[in-house]
Amino acid sequence: MTGRPNKRYRRLFAGGLSGIISTLPMSAVMLAGHALTTSEPQERLPPSVITWNLRHALGLEDETREHHLSITAINHFAFGGALGIIYSLVEPRIRRLPLRGPLFGLAAWAFNYFGLLPAAGLYPSPSQDSPRRNVVILAAHLVWGTTLQTLVDRHTNRADTILCRNSNARIRQKAATC
Repeated sequence: MTGRPNKRYRRLFAGGLSGIISTLPMSAVMLAGHALTTSEPQERLPPSVITWNLRHALGLEDETREHHLSITAINHFAFGGALGIIYSLVEPRIRRLPLRGPLFGLAAWAFNYFGLLPAAGLYPSPSQDSPRRNVVILAAHLVWGTTLQTLVDRHTNRADTILCRNSNARIRQKAATC
């Protein structure tokens, strides 16, 4: 990224915060889809399974159900924030793609669920999971990516406008967004 450091940090912050916020509607889709597609309510959603497997792999002791739910939520929202930061780094290069957010959500789903999570032994590949659950999780990632794009676009457009308004004429001529 080029430009002033403040602009870069604002973009990273916007991506991280947008990723965290976007995890909320994503989680709502996961919970609703889970309720509609599973016949066994005790069946856990992927973030819960991933958290349990990670804690087990790290040799951490068992916890209460409430503690597990809290740790799962923290993990899920933190991961959404981390991916939001990655999106904020990639977004300037893919800005011309109108569906860049949903495409990023799809890429995040594919990379993590087909690659990283099975390789780390934290969650099975979609080929080993239920087709219904795969549809729900994929839809949730598309919602996450769409929300992420909307939030990052709003923040960066606003930040760019403020920067342009506050810049002197010489800097304004150099700024691509002004």
